[in-house]
Amino acid sequence: MVASKEIKCLEKSRVELSVKVDKEFVKKEYDELLAKYSKTAHIKGFRPGKVPASVLERKFGESLVQEAGFNVIEKSLQEALLDVEKKPLPYVTPALKDEENLKLALDKDIEYTVEYDTFPDVELGEYKGKMLVVNEGMYGPYIKMDKEFISIPKDIDPLSITLDDAIQIIEKK
Repeated sequence: MVASKEIKCLEKSRVELSVKVDKEFVKKEYDELLAKYSKTAHIKGFRPGKVPASVLERKFGESLVQEAGFNVIEKSLQEALLDVEKKPLPYVTPALKDEENLKLALDKDIEYTVEYDTFPDVELGEYKGKMLVVNEGMYGPYIKMDKEFISIPKDIDPLSITLDDAIQIIEKK
């Protein structure tokens, strides 16, 4: 679904993620949405579930394109965020930039940009000649020591962890 993505780190632990989605996926989402509404729409003159797609397109065409486009954005954003190193904070929803100028069409790729806050990299200092960095990953906060990753227990706030706390966690491991 995602044709390309570009990540740019901004100030104060903010990230800008630009995503491009192939037009084939936009068309596929539109067709699925149209089929769903064809089966469930109640329009005067047609039995429920028997409304032709062409009638729906004539009556609701632009809004169907918009809904399909935003469905594609939502799904592609979920896919794009799966393998990025800087994930959004769990309680923050990525904000769509320049939403009012976003052009959604069935015959063009969708390109959009979102901004979100992320967990800051916290450098604690050195231990055994290796730099200790606190970060947030897919499975929660962790301490990175060279190429080793040590999970931080859930009862410890990763933003208030000190070098001594980190050393104790590493030694308990």
